[in-house]
Amino acid sequence: MRSICVILSFLLVMCWSAPSAHSQGGKQFSQKLIPVQGSIKLREQAELYYNIGDYAGARPLYEQLTQRYPSRVEFIYRTGVCFLYEPGEAGQAISYLERVLHLDPDREGLAFHLGIAYHANNDFDLGIKYFDFLLASKSLASSDRELISRMRNSCEVGKELIANELDILIRNMGEQINSEGTEYVPRLSADESTLIFTYKKIKASQGLKPGEERFSNDDIYISFKKDGNWSKPKSISDNINTDGGDEAAVSISADGKQILILKYSDETSGDIYLSTLKSGEWSKPTKLKGDINTAEWEGMASLSKDGKVIYFDSEREGGFGGTDIYKAELQKDGTWGNIVNLGKTINTPYNDESAFIHSDSKTLYFSSDGHKTMGGFDIFKSIMDRKGNWSTPENIGYPINTVANDKYYVASTDGKRGYYHQNNPKGYGGLDLYMINYDLPASKEAAIEVEAKAEGRPVKVKVEGTKTATTGVDKTPGDDPNYVHNTPISISGTLKNEGSSPGSISKAKIKLLGDDKKTIAEAISDRDGKFAFKNIRGNKHYEIEVVIDAQRVSNAKSPETAETKMRVSEDRRSTKQPNVTAAAATPGELRIANLTLCEDVQDRAPIRASTSFPAELDKIWFHTEVNLGFDVEATITHKWYYNGREVSSVDLRVKGPRWRTFSYKTINEKMKGPWRVEVLYGGTVLAEKEFKVK
Repeated sequence: MRSICVILSFLLVMCWSAPSAHSQGGKQFSQKLIPVQGSIKLREQAELYYNIGDYAGARPLYEQLTQRYPSRVEFIYRTGVCFLYEPGEAGQAISYLERVLHLDPDREGLAFHLGIAYHANNDFDLGIKYFDFLLASKSLASSDRELISRMRNSCEVGKELIANELDILIRNMGEQINSEGTEYVPRLSADESTLIFTYKKIKASQGLKPGEERFSNDDIYISFKKDGNWSKPKSISDNINTDGGDEAAVSISADGKQILILKYSDETSGDIYLSTLKSGEWSKPTKLKGDINTAEWEGMASLSKDGKVIYFDSEREGGFGGTDIYKAELQKDGTWGNIVNLGKTINTPYNDESAFIHSDSKTLYFSSDGHKTMGGFDIFKSIMDRKGNWSTPENIGYPINTVANDKYYVASTDGKRGYYHQNNPKGYGGLDLYMINYDLPASKEAAIEVEAKAEGRPVKVKVEGTKTATTGVDKTPGDDPNYVHNTPISISGTLKNEGSSPGSISKAKIKLLGDDKKTIAEAISDRDGKFAFKNIRGNKHYEIEVVIDAQRVSNAKSPETAETKMRVSEDRRSTKQPNVTAAAATPGELRIANLTLCEDVQDRAPIRASTSFPAELDKIWFHTEVNLGFDVEATITHKWYYNGREVSSVDLRVKGPRWRTFSYKTINEKMKGPWRVEVLYGGTVLAEKEFKVK
């Protein structure tokens, strides 16, 4: 435990904060490798990046070192840590860190980073396991204990929020708005016809120095909606965006004719400015007059609908924590005064910021890392009553809030839409702008057809107590790159014999069929006749086929269809992982026993193997047999490539010494050409398969 405590204080600060809008990391932006000669120089270069916290620069260098020295624990460990700080790469981090766990379980800092990695990967129970291990140390400093307890609490909050997942649709705003650069902090006029946001271009990566910013300075861009479509964003004005300066979008008035801007200067760490649209031209920004700006940081702000109140973030003295939210009122002389801290209901001893006041002038949205969050900053909502008191802030829920930092949320006037940014690996670049749709079409009900057969003959069977979850989304996303999230369904029930010998039916094989009549999943009823399918996605209609031993079912004379109702959900992959028989691996190793590309997987076996598939097939499956030579679980990754470009990455758990697992990729007519799938463990490619879509 001593070795963990030595570095814990340093690690906690780094690990609690996910990459923010001002410090971006990600595989899309990792700099090109500076040519180095030999392993010594490569290691020196990697350590330089790593020690200053430039993990995006260090990661590819440590990957090279790991490939050269696959048993060197230091290189494996640091590669895992680097992946941990890249958005969407927690699965890769876990693969590396688990390798270290097998090779050097007492490695300094390993337990802490594993806890962080599992938390970042939504594996909350495993995260809690490692945080509890750390908290069990009697020598843990009180400040460290407090922070680890907060991370453990975030795991508990994450479990609760995911269990109550919102029925919403989150969509990337598309390539018309987003780019390979970074777009963040969306702000819209009341009628949602004008959008402003902050934009960072990518710098040329060649020759960047360790720790050097990979993006240009902040500029404000603007787009207009016409006939439901957004125009191509452009720089808002030369009067606002300056060469070498940072200008960030903060707020836009309800009529779209005033904007608040965050600017930095040598005298202050951040002040709020105002620009006004006159005769089609934006004025040069002027610093807000009055008491809003101080020598401390004043950041995000939000204008009320009538333009007479500003809610803003400040780090000024006298607050409750790091950053607090304040309110200012417009005075008769045009200055801003009567500054009021919103109080301890809103502000915590930590950081509360990114205030947005809704057009109803009473609903406040803000981000906090001090209230109950899944990790880092979550978005909260509070409503002011007639006496000016704020309600207890409410976490607006998952999947809007995640284990990463979730900030800068705005809501439409009618409350049916929300806008914010995400650092999603499936986006166009760094941060992208997203729209949340709360006003979804009514849920569609689909009958589950229950057909039971005994030795090919139909029998009377019914399913009782079927339960499902719901998304309310009657739309199949396919490979829509703008589609972000949906909710899986769960189907559970009990098989009852309605023949001459009533009772539950055990050991029956239940097949769940999708829209194409192919088997999606299988289950075996227990001794009480109960069965369950969990995390099912991808179809609108389902059929249950029950295959029963005829000796245990009587009165098998005529078919009978039982119906129950369920709601619909959809997604693009299945990762069911059944156990099979295979040759054992050498202790300490993970081996790939067999790889098969195929048209389907049934009974845990590949069906119609091939390396050439028609585009109309819809799905291509990749079946993998794994031999695990150690007694703990591991994670492998399937990476799908189309025309040399990675299009999908699926992490799969291996839970036994002999294991079969699989993933699939949805294809369409536009995806013809060369493909390949790689199998990775700990970042190392163990095997790959190539195929073609015709």
